Amino acid sequence: MKKKGLDMEQKRSLIGWAFLLPATILIFIFCFYPMVQALILSFQKGMGSNVQPAGFANYARILKDATFQQCLFNTVFYFVIQVPIMLILALILAQLLNSPDPVAANWNAIDFDDSAWSTVKAADMGDHMATTVYIRREVNIPNLEDYHVLNVRVKYVGGIAAYFNGRLVARFNLAEGFDASTEAQTVHDSSFSKFHVILPMVGAVAGKNVMAFEVHRAPG
Repeated sequence: MKKKGLDMEQKRSLIGWAFLLPATILIFIFCFYPMVQALILSFQKGMGSNVQPAGFANYARILKDATFQQCLFNTVFYFVIQVPIMLILALILAQLLNSPDPVAANWNAIDFDDSAWSTVKAADMGDHMATTVYIRREVNIPNLEDYHVLNVRVKYVGGIAAYFNGRLVARFNLAEGFDASTEAQTVHDSSFSKFHVILPMVGAVAGKNVMAFEVHRAPG
């Protein structure tokens, strides 16, 4: 009587596990094992052969440490503040100028009056009436001591130039020396592009600031 072998589906499953096994072993050795060892050591005191159980004494001591408290505060504060201040154009309202008329030279400045512009979501921009569409978004910063970095994500199909308080801080898919009539270099794949604005270096002020974008039409 012949012994029944593995069917094709079982063979494929074994091959898949065989490919995963080396990576799984490496992850365990270099990630999980050190984590477990660090957890065990955190409940001990002493060095070398003179190691004794310490219970929660190490945790109690580090929670009273001023440096640790400051690091913990900075981490939590950065996480809590970073998310609300992050700009995701698909989810926010912004002032939009989508017109064949030329834009004012100071359109990206803080004190520019954009009351005549439309207020829309990025998804409702519609087709370009001219080569370039202009967008302004107010960013309020309570104080510069606590806010240092602005994380921005933008999604587009053409080219884009980004300004903070009138200063160019990012350029994607646009040739150097671009102007209002410049089309994007290629058609972008609509994925997000990310960049960081270091607030102390771009003239940020406490209170009202402006993040501005000019979106250039894709070629073709």
